[in-house]
Amino acid sequence: MRFIEKIIDLKALKHPQKYIFQSLIGMLTMLVVLVFLDVLTHTGIISTLAATSFIVWTRPHSYSADPRRLIGGTSVGMLVGVFSSHFAKIPWVITLFGGPSSSFAFFGSLTVFLTIFIMVITDTEHPPAAGISLSLVLNQWSYGTLAFVMSVILVISFLRSKLRPYMIELR
Repeated sequence: MRFIEKIIDLKALKHPQKYIFQSLIGMLTMLVVLVFLDVLTHTGIISTLAATSFIVWTRPHSYSADPRRLIGGTSVGMLVGVFSSHFAKIPWVITLFGGPSSSFAFFGSLTVFLTIFIMVITDTEHPPAAGISLSLVLNQWSYGTLAFVMSVILVISFLRSKLRPYMIELR
């Protein structure tokens, strides 16, 4: 029995329906995302939404799953990422850094720093938001993509608030 306890969370055996239900919500969340976003050009953004989905549906009572952090952190990540993305693509900036790779590397790391810093001082820490900001610097995106991402975050936050009484921490 000790061996099984090290491999499988015994709580999953006590509440299999909750584990299945909450995991299925995560799957459905990602199905919607994958249907609407281009898998080849929005890989980074999709990955961060998968991480958000994991946090919210496996740890619905956690600090990072709180709507303030979900919405606030994502907003910070998107704003910082948009500004950094624009700066990284300015021709004279690219020349100053010796080419696009160096410019994207600098602004990519700067955007992660700024996202972390602003989230911490505004009490909106949501770790996947740092990934969103980096993805906006390194990948293609449009304002429509950002509107879709924020819509997904708002829907996730709304669903979490309605389903939270029925969900457990999956650990």
